This record gives sequence, C-alpha cells and structure tokens, in this order.
Amino acid sequence: MGMTRRDFVKLVVGGVAGLHVTPLPWKLTDDIAIWTQNWPWVPVPSEGAFSEEKSVCTLCPGGCGIKVRKVDNRAIKIEGRTDFPINPGGICPVGMGGLQLLYDKDLRFTSPMKRVGPRGSGDF
Repeated sequence: MGMTRRDFVKLVVGGVAGLHVTPLPWKLTDDIAIWTQNWPWVPVPSEGAFSEEKSVCTLCPGGCGIKVRKVDNRAIKIEGRTDFPINPGGICPVGMGGLQLLYDKDLRFTSPMKRVGPRGSGDF
C-alpha cells in the first residue's frame, strides 16, 4: 500500500491543525518555564542594604568607568558607567569578569608566594 502525495498533504495538514488545537505544547512550555526558575546552582544574593560605588577598571589598559553594585559591602555586579567619557555605558568582557577574579579561590592569591625552587622552575 503506497502513500500518494494527496495522502501525505492530508497527514501533514491534519497534524499541524491538531498540534495547534491541543493544549499539550503550551503545557510543556509552561512547565519548562517553571523548571528554569528553580535551578539549584543560581546564586541568590543575600538580603541587605544596596549601595553603588563608581570607579575605574584597571584590568586592561582601557580604563573603563564602572559601577560596582554591592549588598552589605559585598560586590555582586559590575556595570559600565553611562556618564563616563571613555565608555558610555559599555564595558569589556575582562571588566565584566572582575567579580570572578575577586571571589574565585583558584585564581586569587590569598597569601604572598615565595619561591622555593630555582628560578624558572615554577615551584612556590
């Protein structure tokens, strides 16, 4: 038993019409939207007093103006300053990653490093 072109068009049109009538895609979309709001690894900032501090980024030679948003004196976001003449609201990716440099235990030096091996050996 073969399928004619007319049967194929009927099947496709019926499937598309049935897909639009059924509530299943909208239900799945709603469930996905709810699931994405409950990720366990999304950081939730602590509650406290918000403050902003204006500064200049020194991570690259550009010297972009930045605003550091803080909660209880802990930096949570770095944004570009709109009133700065060099970068009116923009900031480079290095400046945006400044918080990772600040809080990452693997990247940040927490104590002075003293060389224990010969020069150039990489032993500290």
